Amino acid sequence: MWVAGYLLRLPAGLAGDGATNAGWMVPSGVVFGVFAAILMAAGWVAGRTFCGCPHRVWKAGLVAGALNLLVLGSVVGRETSQDLMRVALLWVPASLLATVGVMELGARLGRPRAATAERAIEWQFALVCVVIAATLALLMVGGTVTGFQAGLAVVDWPNSFGYNMFLYPLSKMTGGIYFEHAHRLFGSLVGLCTLILAVHLQMRESRGWVRRLGWVAFVMVCVQGLMGGLRVTGKLTLSQDPSETAPSIALAVAHGAFAQLFLSVLVVLAVISTRRWRELPRATAGQTVSSDFVASALLVGAIFTQIVLGAIFRHYNHTTGLYLHLGFAVVVVLLGCVVAIRAWMLDDGVPVLPAAGDWLLKMIGLQTAMGFFALIAIQWTTSAGKPVAGEVLVTTGHQTMGAILLGSAVMLAMWRGRVVVGAAAAAPEPVAASRRVEAALSTN
Repeated sequence: MWVAGYLLRLPAGLAGDGATNAGWMVPSGVVFGVFAAILMAAGWVAGRTFCGCPHRVWKAGLVAGALNLLVLGSVVGRETSQDLMRVALLWVPASLLATVGVMELGARLGRPRAATAERAIEWQFALVCVVIAATLALLMVGGTVTGFQAGLAVVDWPNSFGYNMFLYPLSKMTGGIYFEHAHRLFGSLVGLCTLILAVHLQMRESRGWVRRLGWVAFVMVCVQGLMGGLRVTGKLTLSQDPSETAPSIALAVAHGAFAQLFLSVLVVLAVISTRRWRELPRATAGQTVSSDFVASALLVGAIFTQIVLGAIFRHYNHTTGLYLHLGFAVVVVLLGCVVAIRAWMLDDGVPVLPAAGDWLLKMIGLQTAMGFFALIAIQWTTSAGKPVAGEVLVTTGHQTMGAILLGSAVMLAMWRGRVVVGAAAAAPEPVAASRRVEAALSTN
């Protein structure tokens, strides 16, 4: 719903100037119709999944409605606190009930007529994937902020032109203000989702180090938000006076790079939340680390370095940064292909490795193609003197694919460390070696 709302409201950002020209607007009825369709589809899936447990659908609807309250204030915002309180008393319960009602309608349509067994879903893994999806949406929205040079469109933080961030009127979100303020709202969504994940792990996860990693992710997202705010103001202040703020481009680069580290932690949580991870044998103390794992770890570092070089170029727009980014891309592609192909071909009898290698190889190819198109877009639009929507779309897509590529490399490195080392611990090396020799002799 948030992504759909962002896209439907996008014309205001592309055409508006932030003050008087709001541009063409998608009719509100169309927006609410799309939201209702999404909720009904979610209810349909919930009805098929929970198989006759309506209270679970209601809980899901309440969670969705509660998250949407983060933007409800912008829709029904008022100038005075008394008006806001009066409107909130009506809209908050109405929004929650409407969300639950539409999802329940979808659930009734999707609920199977005959009794069926409830689907076995790895709920913790699914929850982490939700947070990852929200984070990728945040990265895309943040990419448009950089692309349209709107990082300083809202001059204060955590307020927005003196308003509480969650009460800034939607009618004023035009031009660069739209891109920057939407980025802040998506950041609050990711922060709240991460808090929910950390609490869930604390309550349900038996492994202590996984519970602690969940809280590490929450602290990271808080630090990330603070870095984003200080990028605008330079210090903790509510002032809107430019003379009292000190925006920092260096913090903008660090803000973007740290977001990639946060995403990597979420990918780690996703991998270790799977049933397959739990079922694989554990490595013994003193077990040697395979060269494939080392290469996978090096690939993670190389991709992260490449992302930082790309962020430096996007924020500073210096030709040297572009050359460094292009040159290091060759290293990343070659190393990535070697790591991916080895995982794809040398699976050691474990299906997860070839699947991860195949996925990584496809992501490398797609990211390389997108990088080529981004370079063309930059060259074509350099003479324009201002951001062009087509260029921003391509470069933001390239940036987002870089995040997906980093997550894919982290995933493969995790499975390399767990599968290869764990498999070696489960079977003594002499036995494993003799089996490989016997297999080679029988093949000959």
